[in-house]
Amino acid sequence: MQRLIKLPASVALACLLSTASGCAFDSSTDSSLDENVLVASSSDALTQTTESGIKITTADLGPNQYRVVVTATFDRPIEDVWELFSDFEALVRVGLPIDEFVWDTGSPTTVPSTFHFTAFGLTAYEEIYYRNARTHTVKYRLLEPVPVLGYNEIDAVLELKRFSKNKTRYTGIRIIELDPAARVEDFVAGTVAETEAVKAYLEAENDDDCDHGHGPGHGHGPGHGHGPGHGHGPGHGHGNNGHGHGHGRPNHR
Repeated sequence: MQRLIKLPASVALACLLSTASGCAFDSSTDSSLDENVLVASSSDALTQTTESGIKITTADLGPNQYRVVVTATFDRPIEDVWELFSDFEALVRVGLPIDEFVWDTGSPTTVPSTFHFTAFGLTAYEEIYYRNARTHTVKYRLLEPVPVLGYNEIDAVLELKRFSKNKTRYTGIRIIELDPAARVEDFVAGTVAETEAVKAYLEAENDDDCDHGHGPGHGHGPGHGHGPGHGHGPGHGHGNNGHGHGHGRPNHR
């Protein structure tokens, strides 16, 4: 029989990054619990659903190894969502509180490509090894040196499906191995926070469309008037997430 428990939605990525300093999830502290997040637990998996409809299921694969699947619906056409997901630098800057992002080999438009980013003084190296515009799929993995940011291994598949004309279904599947000192609860909370940030960013574009009558790339997006994926979106030093010259959507990180 499943039982419902509550997890803090506010733990997020900062807690995961601070694992080495002793940051931990305390399920006994009622004041830290977020009433908007419920988790159904069983012997096989743990499924969390947020108030905004994001679902994340965690399955134990072995010692410190997990399969984490997150799904969400974005109120945005798949073409617009793919613009962001196909520009990985922009996607990372929207979803994570990073300080720096550098392409080491390749570029935003080539596969394979490697890059590194820095958050909270820690640097992670990753590789995009697959991207398919027809199936709207991106695959990436963590590179050495490890452990970093609490991880020993990440192999991820991000996939978009058309849900309706103006809605997109997102599925992210991550096979992870955590450092023994890290907690999967913190990774889950961080993944939820990351997905919430991406959802808020994309759906803010709908607000801009209503206010200005223009879609992404018509002068109201961050940067130089081009939406994410056109070379001047967030993550390229000119948008709200760069040097502050954008005039559109707020920074949701």
